[in-house]
Order: sequence, then structure tokens, then C-alpha cells
Amino acid sequence: MKGIGGRILGVGVLSLWVAGATELGRIIGHPWGLPVLQTLPVYGWMVWLLRRGAWRAAIGWMWLWAVALGIVGTLWVYRQGPAAASLVLHGEAYRRQMFDWLRTGRGEESDPRRFLPRHAVELGAFTVASLATASLVSMHGGTVLMNFMSYYVGSLMRHSDAPLCTFLMAWPVYAVLRVLAYVVLGVLLAEPLLYRLDPRLRSSYRFRDRRPWLGLALAGLVADVLLKTWLAPHYRHWILAHVRLP
Repeated sequence: MKGIGGRILGVGVLSLWVAGATELGRIIGHPWGLPVLQTLPVYGWMVWLLRRGAWRAAIGWMWLWAVALGIVGTLWVYRQGPAAASLVLHGEAYRRQMFDWLRTGRGEESDPRRFLPRHAVELGAFTVASLATASLVSMHGGTVLMNFMSYYVGSLMRHSDAPLCTFLMAWPVYAVLRVLAYVVLGVLLAEPLLYRLDPRLRSSYRFRDRRPWLGLALAGLVADVLLKTWLAPHYRHWILAHVRLP
């Protein structure tokens, strides 16, 4: 699928899958089941593309999947309310952390001395997990992170007089950049192990072709830190313009 129409269709298809997987996870009722259902089939699709050398297409599809996770997950929590708490790993803890930051302006979100070490640890763990498992574990971890971020945003929207505006403000540009950068890393770092396991693919692997994309991902992570340091306090005020916290 090519062009804007193809991308819109892709988001629709992936959104339907994520919505179905999320609802199935609710029925099963186990918090670990939700990210597994949301991730495994999409991971299989990514591997299928990579084994055919379509790594650029894999990046595009995984971007669409991340968008679908964010939109569907946020709207699902907005509809479910507190009933979603038991199904989202780390969701309630992250919501409390972010709500406290919104109330006081103090916390990790706007303090680079606190969030930089965590970002560094997360990047290191993601890189190791991606190289060691062809991104299976790191992709699952990314789904868990997207889910608890969506839980926070969906919960916040329930206290807003302009939910759509709150949705846009609570998914700040730096967080979106970070997600997109990690998607690129997840795809590119899955390739070495996949190609090592299949001798037929080794000869077609050219790291120099991926180098610009790797640079783009790292630039996105740097931009995330800079924009978060600069904009997080402003986003706090923009969010509170429409939200009345309990």
C-alpha cells in the first residue's frame, strides 16, 4: 500500500486489530495478556517483511502500529475509566506520577537531572534486548510503555472539558518523537540476529543503507530530550487549561 490513502487504510486495519486485541485482553482479564495480544501478530508481520528485505516498509508499518496503539489505547481507557486499571501494567502508578506533576510542577517529567538517567538506562536495555531477541522482547516492552502512557492520557481526558484538546496536549511532540525513534531502532536492531539465523539473507544486509535511518532515530532521541526540557513546563499549563484534577 502506497501513498496517503494506503497509510490511512493501514492505520484503519491496524487500529481494528489493536481494538480487537485490546478487547480480547479485557475479556481474558490478565494484565500480561494485553501487551502479548497487541504485539505478537504485528511482530510476526515485521519479521516477515524483514526476511524479504523490506526493512523500510517494516519501519512504516511499525510506525502505523504505534499510532494505532496510542489512539486506540487512549480511547479505550477514556471509555473504560477506572475499570482499565487492573489490565494496564504500571498504568495506575504512572497516572499518579503524572497527575502529581501536573498539580505541583515538580517531578521527573520536567527535570532533566532525573529523566536523563532513566532515558539512558531505557535506551541501553532496549538496545540489548533488541539485538539479543530480534526485538521480540523490546517490542513487547514498548507495548507496555505505550499502554501505560495511553492509560494516563485516557484518564486525564475524563477530567477535561475539551477531551480532544487534552488528547493532543497529553501526547506531547517530544513523546511522539521518542516513540517514532524507538520504532526505527526496534526494526533496525532486529535485523542482525534474523539475518545471522538465515544464511540466505546475510549477503543482502548492508549496514550503510541503514546508517541514515539509525542517525535519524538517534537525532529523534536527542530532540526528545531537548524539547522535553524546554516544553514540558509549557505543556503542563496547556493541559491544565482544560483539566480539573480530582
